[in-house]
Amino acid sequence: MKKLLNILKIVLYNTFIFILCFYLLELIIYNCHSDKKTFVLPYQIKNPYIHFIYFDNYFTDKNNITEGRKPAGLEYNTLPIVIFGCSYAYGQYLNPNQIFSYKLSKMLKRPVYNRAIPAGWFSHMYYQAASDEFYKQVPDSDTVFYVFIDEHYRRMVKSSINITDKYLFLNYSYKNGKLKPDNYDNMLLNFMKNSYTIRLIVYNCVNHLVKSESFADYMTEKALIYFIETRKELENHWKHKVKFNVILYDSMYYTKLMSRKLKENGFNVIDTKELTTEKLNDKKYMMHNTWHPSEAAWDLLTPLIIEKSEL
Repeated sequence: MKKLLNILKIVLYNTFIFILCFYLLELIIYNCHSDKKTFVLPYQIKNPYIHFIYFDNYFTDKNNITEGRKPAGLEYNTLPIVIFGCSYAYGQYLNPNQIFSYKLSKMLKRPVYNRAIPAGWFSHMYYQAASDEFYKQVPDSDTVFYVFIDEHYRRMVKSSINITDKYLFLNYSYKNGKLKPDNYDNMLLNFMKNSYTIRLIVYNCVNHLVKSESFADYMTEKALIYFIETRKELENHWKHKVKFNVILYDSMYYTKLMSRKLKENGFNVIDTKELTTEKLNDKKYMMHNTWHPSEAAWDLLTPLIIEKSEL
């Protein structure tokens, strides 16, 4: 009995030391990666906040940083175009008349619904296409664009953009031929996804692995599934074929492999490096204080994209 008590004491003591060390490590990592002075554990292990899955009164153009964009060109009585993507497609930090969707609408004389989400990626595209609410807000369309940047690969295997973010990405797993959302009722998994320490380890690994060609087939195949399943949802709802254009924006990982896989599956690939010899990361085309495309980038690219997509 005494031996058992001693073992129990050792276990409790080591558990306490582990929890204390872990908490101190969390505090150190937080201080290194956050500009906020107050340390608050972000562990919403029950009912965690999922990044952008509620779109009621969202596409209002209330600001150019986080609020969704209003559709452009509603004065035109033609079939609309739909755009998906992240802050690049959204036009973060730009005025409504400076962004890709607005310029596309004016040049083609067609309505354009910009459904891009800041800090979004493939999952937000699929989530919308699989939602009945999307079709109440976006009318029947025959043309879709997705603005693809290399950061979207990382977001497939990360739980948030930054280590100290308090939200979780909406992630899916592909099982039995269907995309299924991750289990956000599992409190242990939610804890692991929120931990600064675990995020730091995972994010550093991801940043290393995403640059490796040995990782290329896995990442491109995972991305391809989102495009195929999104197109399937759109065509099932709209009851006709959709011309799906994927814009590979500037320098990207696995460009040739991703492009080949998309083309083999009937997607129209538009590689900006093939459209222009201009360097899209120059000051003229990139707002270097925010690292997002400037209006000049879309002035340059929009007519070239239209030509390449044969609209």
